[in-house]
Amino acid sequence: MNRTALFYGIWAALCMAIALVGFFAIANLGSGDAFRGSMFDGPRPAMRAITFLLPFSIPTGIVAGLGWVMFHRGDHKPGWLGYSLLALLVVVVSHVLIFGVSSITTGETNIAELFHGLWFMLLLHGWLTFPMALLGTAAFVAWSNYVHNS
Repeated sequence: MNRTALFYGIWAALCMAIALVGFFAIANLGSGDAFRGSMFDGPRPAMRAITFLLPFSIPTGIVAGLGWVMFHRGDHKPGWLGYSLLALLVVVVSHVLIFGVSSITTGETNIAELFHGLWFMLLLHGWLTFPMALLGTAAFVAWSNYVHNS
């Protein structure tokens, strides 16, 4: 079970990396003004965004692996609804860890503004992260069931 949790964590980190690279590659193909005025403004903004955000795949992988262990305590095996909840929790918990910690370390002390910012960022990224997490988890569970039943 621990090995499967490790594999799920690696898979979740890989899915996040693929989503990041795909998103910024598409954004780079669009308007040349897509990054103007953002923290990635300047030469090669898509590459700057990818190299900045890619390390955040690591905490996502850790959250996913720990979530897998939590959802598989004992001999419990969740159904598809449980795995969907796991995928969504990985996104939300990772999001709160990454953006919440970075907001606090930059000096954000107003709790209401912090929660508002976290909610806004989740809505902003959710159109990509939630479907990617659901599809990635479904693919992993299908693979895991195939390996364990073979």
